[in-house]
Amino acid sequence: MPTKTWKKNELSWKKIGAHRNHFEAEDCSHPLFSIECKHRSLQNYPKTLRDWYEQARVNAPEGKIPLLSIHLAGEIRANDLVIIKRSDFEDLMGTLNVSKPPETGGSGV
Repeated sequence: MPTKTWKKNELSWKKIGAHRNHFEAEDCSHPLFSIECKHRSLQNYPKTLRDWYEQARVNAPEGKIPLLSIHLAGEIRANDLVIIKRSDFEDLMGTLNVSKPPETGGSGV
C-alpha cells in the first residue's frame, strides 16, 4: 500500500475506472476524464471555496445534488468551473457508459 497521501489520492480514482499515470502529464487517465489530483490540508484549502460549496449544499432541495459553478468575470460561460462532491460524482458515474468517450457534434444525420 502506498505511504504517500498524494499517491493514495491518485490511486483512489481506480474506483471509477481510472488508472494512475506515473510521472505523466495527467495524474489519472480515464476513458472520459483527465484527472488532476490535488491534496491539501485544511489550512491550505481555500475557505471561500468551502463556504461557496456549503452554501450550495445547504440550499439544495432534498434529493438534489449540490453543484457549485464558478464563473470568472469576462470569461465565456463554457469556461465556468463546476464542482460537486466526489461521492455524488461516483454515484453519477454508475449511470454513464465509460467504455468510450461520448461523441460530439450534431444529430449524426
